[in-house]
Amino acid sequence: MERPYEFSVEEVYRSYSRTGTVLLSDEEVERLVHFLQEEDDETSIYTSDLEKRHPDIFHKIDDAAVPLMEEMDALEPEGMYGVWIPDEIVKMAFGEDYFDL
Repeated sequence: MERPYEFSVEEVYRSYSRTGTVLLSDEEVERLVHFLQEEDDETSIYTSDLEKRHPDIFHKIDDAAVPLMEEMDALEPEGMYGVWIPDEIVKMAFGEDYFDL
């Protein structure tokens, strides 16, 4: 069974941001936690090895992010975007204090 996880998308130059939702299974969440803890602690899906190591999960998040990026394109067509692994999953991997660092 899949459940929704919120993730963020940011347009880097102008600091526009949107929040999206991606449906992930318990098994996918477990794989993401392991990925963060053991393979790559980078939480950006574009600068980490997520696409190479777990392309199915990468594409789920990326597919959910594309409409948000298109929406922000109206504001900044030349922007670069960051898309992050859902905070809830990052906290599972690194603990509640991760975002206080």
